[in-house]
Amino acid sequence: MKDDILEIVNENGEVKKYNILFKFDELDNNKHYVVYTDYTKNEKGNINIHSNTYSNENGEFKLSEIDDMEVKTYINRKLKSLVRI
Repeated sequence: MKDDILEIVNENGEVKKYNILFKFDELDNNKHYVVYTDYTKNEKGNINIHSNTYSNENGEFKLSEIDDMEVKTYINRKLKSLVRI
């Protein structure tokens, strides 16, 4: 993961690049979060945005699903505030 680009290798070994919208940390539980997009659109015409926790394991970044509803709510509110600009 670079400052503004996230490269993800899919199950076929293909690398896909995403733009990082923002990252944040929760210091009390030592979790790190990333919100990113490739600017593709869904069937409603909305930009696809993804969010995950991430960890650095031996120099390799690993993404995991976010299971905390409070964090998901925070991300949604943050995205809505960015859209209003």
